[in-house]
Amino acid sequence: MRIPWRFLPNLLTSVRLVLVPFIIVALFSTEYLSALIYFVIASVTDGMDGFLARRYGWKSRLGSVLDPISDLCLLVSSAVVLWLMGHFAGWCLLVILVRDGVILLGAILFRIVFGYLDIDPLRSGKWCAVSQMLLVGVILLEVIGVERLEWIKASLMWATVILCVVSGWFYLVVWGRKWRALERERQLADR
Repeated sequence: MRIPWRFLPNLLTSVRLVLVPFIIVALFSTEYLSALIYFVIASVTDGMDGFLARRYGWKSRLGSVLDPISDLCLLVSSAVVLWLMGHFAGWCLLVILVRDGVILLGAILFRIVFGYLDIDPLRSGKWCAVSQMLLVGVILLEVIGVERLEWIKASLMWATVILCVVSGWFYLVVWGRKWRALERERQLADR
């Protein structure tokens, strides 16, 4: 029996999605070490699934939808729970939520208007996700009791905010260009 390796990126993405409730429960139960372990495993799967999909050409339509959804669930839920517990800055969370909301709304609108969504993830979006993962990881380390992480946490917060703004802007520009191009195609087809 042959192993269908091309499904491995989607399996890793699914593992990330499955770990989200475990992270949330661990956080609310103040089992921060468990939450950190689950979060690190989930974060590693994000890097691995993308690497495998690109390196071996194992990209799929399911993966292109499932990957950003699992990233969104992992990062937003972790940040929101940490904020509710008083460990995550509200202003930083607000920027993350606005950026993700704009991207999600744009994707839904694009899908409604054009019937499909074919926009690849941007490099700035990936850097934004990495900075958020590092920020949550550092906050969890701090909550566990690792000392002298204040400047790293502050730097990662600012990096996250800057990358959220930059990547959100880039998504708007790319989608705007694609939108105009598709509208031109529609107008030409109607003539």
